[in-house]
Amino acid sequence: MRLVESLLDISRLEQGQFPLNRAPVSPSDLVEAACTALSSAVKAAPITLRVDCDPVLPLIDVDQDMLRRVLINLIDNAVRHTPMHGEILVRAYSNRQDIVFLVSDSGPGIPPEHIPRLTERFYRVDVGRSRSSGGTGLGWAIVKQVLRRHDAELTINSELGKGSEFCCLFNYARLQQPSQRQ
Repeated sequence: MRLVESLLDISRLEQGQFPLNRAPVSPSDLVEAACTALSSAVKAAPITLRVDCDPVLPLIDVDQDMLRRVLINLIDNAVRHTPMHGEILVRAYSNRQDIVFLVSDSGPGIPPEHIPRLTERFYRVDVGRSRSSGGTGLGWAIVKQVLRRHDAELTINSELGKGSEFCCLFNYARLQQPSQRQ
């Protein structure tokens, strides 16, 4: 059922048929909601989840449910790929040009040849591990489409043996202009 729902969502997102319900929301509230949704998975892992949100970030005009889904996907992937007693950092901050949502982990890292393909439908770095962890193979594709619909960007940095860092960048200038897409 989850696979069918994800396929329908990705199809609607790609075709612009998934209406965005934009409203002003606090970046720290989005991070808190995503972390709360995954608190039992974090405890079961067991890993350390650190949260660092700049308290003076402006409200951003986004679809709260869709962006929370993006953050849950990023954090859930970090939880699944971080070894026991590892650490995940979730941040929301400004780099003067963008509002940034960052999720970094102390997992095994991603081989560089896989990074450009992570957001493809059904692409898996480690097929055996992905099947055992229960993913649909569509999470990254959905993340990419949700961010695209918000005129935002995903960057991925990873180093083997040291972990990975995923950043969602929301440009200030685009956040302040009315969106052309709905």
